[in-house]
Amino acid sequence: MIAGFLLGINYIGFMQGVNYTGPAVTQVMIQVGPITLAFTGFLFFKEKLSWIRGAGFLLAIIGFAFFYYQQLQRLIGTPDMLNQGVLWILLGAWSWTGYAILNKILVKTIPSAQINLVLYGVPALLFIPLADFSSIASIESFWAVLILLFMGGNTLAAYGALSLALKYTEANKISIIITANPVITFIILEILLWTDVSWFDVPAVNALSYFGAILVLIGAVMAIGVFSKTKRTDKKK
Repeated sequence: MIAGFLLGINYIGFMQGVNYTGPAVTQVMIQVGPITLAFTGFLFFKEKLSWIRGAGFLLAIIGFAFFYYQQLQRLIGTPDMLNQGVLWILLGAWSWTGYAILNKILVKTIPSAQINLVLYGVPALLFIPLADFSSIASIESFWAVLILLFMGGNTLAAYGALSLALKYTEANKISIIITANPVITFIILEILLWTDVSWFDVPAVNALSYFGAILVLIGAVMAIGVFSKTKRTDKKK
């Protein structure tokens, strides 16, 4: 129940962040969640940290500093940095960290499908009293309906996969993979721009940001242990 409540806070925190500050600042600040989860994996779950994975994690952080250079400059240069939107994002990020920690503990003894039933049900019950259903009925665009349905199904698939990941692998590995999400987003946006899609605003991405994206992907590969050697132990007769 607590994990479901925290997931609901994560939802509303992210949406309010986008509403008040825009997607660029939200993408920068929301990475506080996965980074916090990674450190939690090392400290709380006592996950092993080899020098290769440590270097990969550090490389990914440096890559994000390059990748989000423009957005970070905008964030730091804003006089009212600690405005309502940023506070909502931080609340959503740390709520996500708490949800992920509790979920990792739960998947050890409870099937992920049963966990997800509660994790999705609690936020739904939380938002129903605050929802304005008349606004949904007033949607006239067929594409807007399809986008809403896609977002709902996409969230279901993403968090379902996340629960399974928390069951089978370490928290620090999951966190470093999740931090690649914004990189993937920008790549998809660039592809859509090449197809002359013009019904959304795309933030400018310079060469330095692309260099940072490459560092993030290389760091992610190192951090998840692809290059780590598996030690074998042979029993002596």
